Amino acid sequence: MDVLEELSGTELEELAQIYQNHSHDYPHLHSFLQCCLKSKKLQLDHVQVFCPKNWRRNGTFVASMPRHGHDIVLHSLDPKGTDLLEALKKTKRFQYTRNPNRNVTVFFAVHENFIGPIHNLLVQQKCELLQANLTNLWCLRQQEGIKFEINIASEAYLKKVEAKDVPLIMSLWEHTYAAATQKRLNFIKLTPGYGLYLKSNHQLVAWVTSSCLGQIASLHTLKEHRNKGYGTVVLKAMIKSLAENGFDACATVHIGNTASEALMKKLGFKIINRCRFFDVHNKN
Repeated sequence: MDVLEELSGTELEELAQIYQNHSHDYPHLHSFLQCCLKSKKLQLDHVQVFCPKNWRRNGTFVASMPRHGHDIVLHSLDPKGTDLLEALKKTKRFQYTRNPNRNVTVFFAVHENFIGPIHNLLVQQKCELLQANLTNLWCLRQQEGIKFEINIASEAYLKKVEAKDVPLIMSLWEHTYAAATQKRLNFIKLTPGYGLYLKSNHQLVAWVTSSCLGQIASLHTLKEHRNKGYGTVVLKAMIKSLAENGFDACATVHIGNTASEALMKKLGFKIINRCRFFDVHNKN
């Protein structure tokens, strides 16, 4: 038996409640675990949530999303992460084997408490780290997002992003990979993105999509339609939707990305913590 055991549906609901109770400090994990519950109900079968034996005392979990490119989300309410680190040392769940969908495993938005320990553990396990991107986690609280008014230009209309839009979106995403389109299709079933379309030809010209956390991921406006406020419109639409569904809005922004940082400040977001994305090379 592995030190990390998969949670049942009832146990996952318990874990989600723990993080709902701590949603002020970890709003992105609150939304993530709600997405996990929704994924189970929709039978998307894209995430497994594992916990060590005594997970109820400190909310320690490791979530694995191996399909269409392996992502791992993990956390513990214990700031030292004792149970989390011990479980990661002993588990045989993750082998970082070569995957035709994407040749890296991504440790997604690792909280600042665990950046150093996770980095050291991966080095000790002789993992090849391709990059470790440091980001700030920005947050806009629900009570602020719900107030947003969305003013749409007369030449355009706003609606949720649809499956037919995803190939275009992924073709212009700088981090795209072979199976990214299918992964994004799953995400929009869990947390919808929003697009702005021209009335004249129904062309999608600006959009925002969600990440595995059920939060803001990719914001893009076609080059020829920039500086018209289209990006702000779709972003406000997603923020308001998150607020209406009971969530704070969150976004991870690379430190030094001044344009995105300025937009976060303009909309009222504040930095609540720092996190890091670890890309581990999948070997044979």
